Amino acid sequence: MTFVFIGIGAVSFIAIAARFAARATSKEPAASRVK
Repeated sequence: MTFVFIGIGAVSFIAIAARFAARATSKEPAASRVK
């Protein structure tokens, strides 16, 4: 059961990090549309 929570936490962290990185690197209308 612990591995499930660890996996969910890792996936959510990666998703948030990727979204933040995309928003920080590309300040374009396309980035805001993906949001």
